[in-house]
Amino acid sequence: MKIRNVLLLIFSAANALLAQDNAWQIKLADGDILSNLSLQNVVGDSLVVSQTGQARRIAVDDIVEMRRAGKSKFWKGAGIGFLAGGATGALIGLATYEEPDPANGFTLDFGPGANALAGGILGGLGGFVVGGMIGASAGKDEVYDFSTKTFEQKLAVLRLIVAK
Repeated sequence: MKIRNVLLLIFSAANALLAQDNAWQIKLADGDILSNLSLQNVVGDSLVVSQTGQARRIAVDDIVEMRRAGKSKFWKGAGIGFLAGGATGALIGLATYEEPDPANGFTLDFGPGANALAGGILGGLGGFVVGGMIGASAGKDEVYDFSTKTFEQKLAVLRLIVAK
């Protein structure tokens, strides 16, 4: 019962993390950096953003760079690692099973299934950790450098970004 509650808590936390929208950071020509922005729309010569629930217009000409932190792929990597490690561990556990020799005295044998289960659990845990680390490192930042772009190029790129 306790394991079920822990797993439920882990999966609930994972869903909450995956549901978060990564906020944008915008660097302006005067050096100011605006953080935690949600892109809304491009209207005329301005980008409309939302910051803490309040709409704000930013002149397209003033934008030098836009950045959004890459979404972590931890849970995807951990899931794939768990499945691959679990399957590999189960096969290794099954392949290494040896029936105990009764001549050695008292033996307790649960059969090849127990070996496969133990191997699957150990392999799954190892795969979860390794896959999670690989997945977490796979998320890259999305960066747009507007410093050398014309006004029309900036508008075109901003419209594409907002349309995503």
